[in-house]
Amino acid sequence: MIDVKPIPDKELNQAFAIVSQLRPHLDAGQFTPRVAGLKTQGYLVFGAYIPELAGYMGLREVETLARGRFLHIDDLIVDKHSRQSGIGSALIHFAKSFGLSRKIQHIFLDSFPESLDFYLKTGFSDHGSILVKSTLF
Repeated sequence: MIDVKPIPDKELNQAFAIVSQLRPHLDAGQFTPRVAGLKTQGYLVFGAYIPELAGYMGLREVETLARGRFLHIDDLIVDKHSRQSGIGSALIHFAKSFGLSRKIQHIFLDSFPESLDFYLKTGFSDHGSILVKSTLF
């Protein structure tokens, strides 16, 4: 059984081993302080346990003029040794239930092209948004 629940601060170092698989640019020593800073901005951290931590999800409630209130999943990462075991789907299901409990109608996330099929299978749709960035330094 997969149990999705908040990751206690004392387990964030363990979570870094999973997060760094998708975010290799992050430094282990800076991870916990960065998460602490994000939490002050509404970032919530959840883990998927089987019974050990095997998946990580960071999300936040956002409100914009264009979209109204919605959840944004910033990070959804399954340990490379635990993929294809339902952990990603369990995290998505949890996010949907979490959003519904707050009367939030939509969840948005950014995806790599190779992950798009997974999100489509879990009920997401490609909404045609084009993501662009400008590097300032």
